[in-house]
Amino acid sequence: MMDVLHKSSNNEGGSRPKGRLAVNTALNLLGQLLPLITGIVAMPFIVRGLGQERFGVLGIVWVVFGYFALFDLGLGRATTKFLAEYLAEERVSEIPRFVWSSLALQVVFGIAAAAVLVAVTPTLVRLLRVPTSLVEETKVTLWILGAALPVVLVANGLRAVLEGCQRFDLTNILKIPGNALVFVIPAMALPFGLKLPAVVLLLLISRLGLVLAHLILCLKVLPTLRHGFVLESRSVIPLLTYGGWVTVASVVNPVLIYLDRFLIAYFLSVSMVGYYTAPFESVTRLWIIPASLATTIFPACSTLGVSQKDQLGYLYSRSMKYLFVILAPITLLIVVFAREIITFWLGAGFAVKSSAVLQILALGVFFNSFAHIPYSFLQALGRPDAPAKLLLAELPIYGFSAWLLIYRFGIVGAASAWSIRVALESLVLCFLAWKLFTFSPLFSAGGVRVSTGALIGVSFVAGCTILLFGSFWAQIGAATVWILCFAIACWRFAFDDSDRASVLSVVNPLLSLLRSRGAA
Repeated sequence: MMDVLHKSSNNEGGSRPKGRLAVNTALNLLGQLLPLITGIVAMPFIVRGLGQERFGVLGIVWVVFGYFALFDLGLGRATTKFLAEYLAEERVSEIPRFVWSSLALQVVFGIAAAAVLVAVTPTLVRLLRVPTSLVEETKVTLWILGAALPVVLVANGLRAVLEGCQRFDLTNILKIPGNALVFVIPAMALPFGLKLPAVVLLLLISRLGLVLAHLILCLKVLPTLRHGFVLESRSVIPLLTYGGWVTVASVVNPVLIYLDRFLIAYFLSVSMVGYYTAPFESVTRLWIIPASLATTIFPACSTLGVSQKDQLGYLYSRSMKYLFVILAPITLLIVVFAREIITFWLGAGFAVKSSAVLQILALGVFFNSFAHIPYSFLQALGRPDAPAKLLLAELPIYGFSAWLLIYRFGIVGAASAWSIRVALESLVLCFLAWKLFTFSPLFSAGGVRVSTGALIGVSFVAGCTILLFGSFWAQIGAATVWILCFAIACWRFAFDDSDRASVLSVVNPLLSLLRSRGAA
């Protein structure tokens, strides 16, 4: 796609190779996809081996593991940002005390959070209504989980150091097996008769191994860390100030995502939550595409800094463009074939209630994917308060609108309220990026490309609406024609010479291979 420019210091020049946005994004995408596939394969074995009740407890363990990052109070994100800036400004001598101070804070927060989890475990077990036969086993499991918390936070902090150096090859070499082990360890431990405490203990041991591996790689990438184990109080204040706003956003965002499920259960029924949750959880997996891109561009933006407006604008517009080009056809297919997808996956009865929900949510996910780019830019360029304040402002407005639409229209109303909210959120974040940093709100500032992008967007929505009234084969034919027209329009108007060269560099070898096999 494009080369991300790096400024290498003399001391660390060998540790930060020039990377491409496409390569780093692909690595981050693999880092999320492969563990997800592992989980899908391992899940049936885990469910059968544990039984429903123990699997429910393990599910809670997974949730806690997934949200451990909240306990770092945004320090991981802050570490990535400030380290990228230090490297860009060649302030190598300041890196050791900054990194070690950040990791020391991670340890402190991890120990404090572990103490809280251990203290509330008896109450938590009662609130979760754990069966009497599993009470003691669940308590021991949660206590071991608490002990794992500082370890997980330190691993996250060390990964943030590698991300600040833009070494996504190394982070994903460790992330893929690390996240896969969350599923592999329970699946492999159960045949040996191990209970939940032993499974979680093995997960803790695996996390200790990840910490050691991350530490070795950090010392290799940043040799200066070996010579300056220093803790400094003045490094703490900017970390906590920046991380505080990141934490606010991290806490509020899950509430905005999952609030509708509680409202559905309250106004409708728990069974209707299932009809809503299944399409929601499936279609939001598309977020791994913008999330992988956002993870890549965050340290790149921090490296460039606010002064590099031209390069930042270039990175911003191309990121938005590539998301549009990748996600528009995928979203079209989901919207057009929603009923067929749900029927094949969950049955015709499920499709009656969930097809419209999937269509509306797919559009919401599509528009919300563009929010990842300005969100990352705002955080990387020193304005983490802007998206955090926006999310706080959304909470009461969305709560009221979701309540009203769910009460009137059921789960279709829930999908509509959520999709409208995230679409407006994307628009506001794009506006903030334009207002604060003069980034173009669309994927190109050129009049022709903006007009073309708008035309493609309108034809996308109109095409989806029209296709829904046709037969299945008519839908396939019309969708194929639309995708071909979309590809031609992107090639002709949205892509520039470097984009076309990148595509041809991938396509030409494949065509040559096919020709050679055809000739043989």
